[in-house]
Amino acid sequence: MLGNDCKFFELDLFNFNASAGNSLFSLYDIEQIGANSSNGQSYLNRKLDQARKYNTLYFGTDLNLLNTAIRIPLKNNSTIKAGFGIRQRNEFQLTLDRNMLSLILNGNKRFEAQSINLLPSINFLSLMDYHFTGAYEFSSTRLGGRKLTTALTLHRLTGLANLNSRDSGLEFYTAPDGRYIEVETQLEINTASVGSMSDDWNIDLGETSVKDALTKGCGKGWGIDVGGSLELNSHIQLHAALIDLGFIRFNENATTYSGNKILRFEGAEVEGIYNPSISSDFEGDSLAEILELTESAGEYVIGMPTKLLICGQWQSQKIEKHRVPYSRHTVSACVVEGFGNYLSASPIPALNVGYTLSAGNILNVGINTSVGGLYGGISGGGFISLRGSVMKLTIGSNNLAPLLFSSAGRFIDGYMALSVLY
Repeated sequence: MLGNDCKFFELDLFNFNASAGNSLFSLYDIEQIGANSSNGQSYLNRKLDQARKYNTLYFGTDLNLLNTAIRIPLKNNSTIKAGFGIRQRNEFQLTLDRNMLSLILNGNKRFEAQSINLLPSINFLSLMDYHFTGAYEFSSTRLGGRKLTTALTLHRLTGLANLNSRDSGLEFYTAPDGRYIEVETQLEINTASVGSMSDDWNIDLGETSVKDALTKGCGKGWGIDVGGSLELNSHIQLHAALIDLGFIRFNENATTYSGNKILRFEGAEVEGIYNPSISSDFEGDSLAEILELTESAGEYVIGMPTKLLICGQWQSQKIEKHRVPYSRHTVSACVVEGFGNYLSASPIPALNVGYTLSAGNILNVGINTSVGGLYGGISGGGFISLRGSVMKLTIGSNNLAPLLFSSAGRFIDGYMALSVLY
């Protein structure tokens, strides 16, 4: 938010969005599996044959506790924009190898003399985000007097909880003719939280207050967003940005579990008839003992889900109302690509196209569609915003397509914002 929809000042009273989905199964697929229980396995195998090599399950929330912006017009036809905000962000991502799902469904015979990774990639991050934004809009003589805007956001990040499986692997190998099964583990799993986890999966803060837990956290870091926009003419604008470039260093209640081991299973020995005893090559009463995991306390560093955005926008003739310019028709297109498969970032580019109709800058209605990205497939959504006096309410979703087509139901999301503008 940089005050583009106000004359001087904008404040979010409430701003929340949430998203959940996966890249493998749609609502249609779930319906087909349930309706054809006798052929469910065949249907699942066809889906796996068509699926990506790595499939993602994702859930995220973003709550703006405070978000404000000011707009200061200058005498030389330039504008300074500044903003400050506090966000509470949560992201969870689970990535599964397609072959692991096939192994669970069909057994290991088809993977004879092959190695497959059985360990999902697990990432969870909860944080407080305190951010300061500044932008400068001016007419560049080197660009023929076209308007150019440069923007920078600085994030101070406070980590609240983290689970990160790094590049851990658990390679499962089936020898020819099933003579033996071998499992090779290379594990490095980091965990951190503001409190200790109790037996009933509740976080115990001890003597630490909730306020201190949210402000101090268990790790600190920095992040930046950089971007710019160029107004080619009165109708066309180009935008580019690099967002969530940063890190968090966890150094409180931080633990690393690591282990490297090769396990071979050649069968089990059974002794006795009436009271048989069974022994195998595996020694230990728990998985941690079998894998010989070591636990060590110490700080570690994680990155943020960095993304590159390249966008274009066409607007009809601008109309000014109460000294705030707007366009009746707006068409936009944006390509988003992440640097790696991590949390909300995906290396598979997503193309988003949208259209907005504005009625007097009081009622705004928009539709959008996207393809590719984190969930794959095609989705379509929309939003509506209503502005009265100094208040503005916006409600929307990036995927309303499941209401019409169950095959588009790989994810669901929604957002709502209530703002004061002056």
